[in-house]
Amino acid sequence: MAMNKYIKLFMLGLVALTACKKPVDEACFEAEPYHFKPTGSSFKDCSAGPYVLWEFSDGTGMEGTTVQHIFSEAGNYSLTQTVYAEDGRTSSTSTLSFYTGYIYIDSIVYDKLLVPAFQDPDGGETADLYLRYNGVRSNETYEDYFSDRSKVVFTFPNGGVYLPSVNSYDLSLFDSNTLFPDLLLANQTYTPYQGEDRFNNPLEENTDSKYEYAIYWHVGPEKP
Repeated sequence: MAMNKYIKLFMLGLVALTACKKPVDEACFEAEPYHFKPTGSSFKDCSAGPYVLWEFSDGTGMEGTTVQHIFSEAGNYSLTQTVYAEDGRTSSTSTLSFYTGYIYIDSIVYDKLLVPAFQDPDGGETADLYLRYNGVRSNETYEDYFSDRSKVVFTFPNGGVYLPSVNSYDLSLFDSNTLFPDLLLANQTYTPYQGEDRFNNPLEENTDSKYEYAIYWHVGPEKP
């Protein structure tokens, strides 16, 4: 009922503004709907129409060329964008259905991982490797790792590592030891989402002489 009242008031305002009968622009918009709290989902009009109304399936209505909306719960949603002509009597609509949820690091895959051969403090021939991503330890530990392996995959507990709203992330490679403190072998702090297409795997890639890896992610239903 509240949404219908909102739409009626919006329409009356458009009719009162002008009697011009300029043809309506075709509705279209750009969307980044995959972020859940705390950043929200962003939608940007690309129709260049004079008046734009946004209706979300959770009962929220907005107007303007660019809007940002935070959903109270993860789940499946839809959005209808309506672009009105200047006279308010003709319109064009565009719709989108999508899922919104938390972003997780799903796995980190090393295609090249050259660990120097040295005497392991625990007595092994080489390092016993595991990862920490933003402080979360990987499920796997590769014992007595030799650098001739072609691929090493690390996954994380609880379905992945939740990405909070921070500016940078830490990726650390350790040698696991029982009698001595774990030895840090490599560490990188980076800022993700460098490219224009922020929602294609992999999230981040590194290619240098010793470590070649890709970080993969997925959208999850809730924070662990």
